[in-house]
Amino acid sequence: MANHMNDSLAKRVALAILNNVLRTESGCLLSLGRTDGRGKARIQYKDDGGYRRTALAHKVMFRAAVGPVPDGMPVLRNCWNVLCVEPSHLFAADGSRPYGA
Repeated sequence: MANHMNDSLAKRVALAILNNVLRTESGCLLSLGRTDGRGKARIQYKDDGGYRRTALAHKVMFRAAVGPVPDGMPVLRNCWNVLCVEPSHLFAADGSRPYGA
């Protein structure tokens, strides 16, 4: 995803994700769109060159809210809900804190 997504595109795709979400009482923002084989939310979009791409929705939301995902770091959720795309629940795991913290 990182090679094909700039800040402008990330914000545009994030708006598409936000058009299909459900807010829970716990504060999660659940994506109601497509999922992959592991149950993670995915989004299809066209990049600036018109090519169709697919990305994990939580990574797009992180990119739109925070910036590029650092190389080699996974984006995790502190709520542990695989459908959650709430930016305040997302963090790039660098090993400085336990997962789920």
